[in-house]
Amino acid sequence: MCSLWIAVVFAVSVALSGCATRYNFMAGISGLVEEYYAMYPSIEVDLALVTESETDDIKAAGVEDYFAPDSMIRGKIAPFTMFFSDENTVPVSILPKDEMWFKWMKKKPRNLMLIASLPPEADPPSPDPRMLFVPVKKKVPVQNMYFEIEPKKVSQIAIKPTDPQPKPPANTEGAGVQPAQK
Repeated sequence: MCSLWIAVVFAVSVALSGCATRYNFMAGISGLVEEYYAMYPSIEVDLALVTESETDDIKAAGVEDYFAPDSMIRGKIAPFTMFFSDENTVPVSILPKDEMWFKWMKKKPRNLMLIASLPPEADPPSPDPRMLFVPVKKKVPVQNMYFEIEPKKVSQIAIKPTDPQPKPPANTEGAGVQPAQK
């Protein structure tokens, strides 16, 4: 009886883990942003898993309306918001075990959405490259996904993003390290 119970629990846990994709997610800001704008502007980047209907609503609203203070669509999807600026260029990671993935999966999403509040172009292309929608893959237990915020768009990349402004090593003087002799 005990072995039957263990087999049932194992089968259910395998079935449940295979039904919903979760992501090992990382997003960062490209060093090209600073070159393009002569600084790192303050940028909000929203991440969420969204349904087909939510995808259509977001695309129809556009980036400026989506990020407006009274945006109903933004409130409805309950995104995870990342902030990048001159003071914060460190990539953001979200692990597969984070509770947000489980909440979003309950609504049977169709797309992973990333939207960046990058400054608008004078004549923006269509579709707006500041919005990225990646189809959700079914029955993949964990998937690595890496993204980078570039001067005019959000891009999916193949490798982990890095901090374009790495911090200098901590001062080692007085920690048993002798300064170089001249």
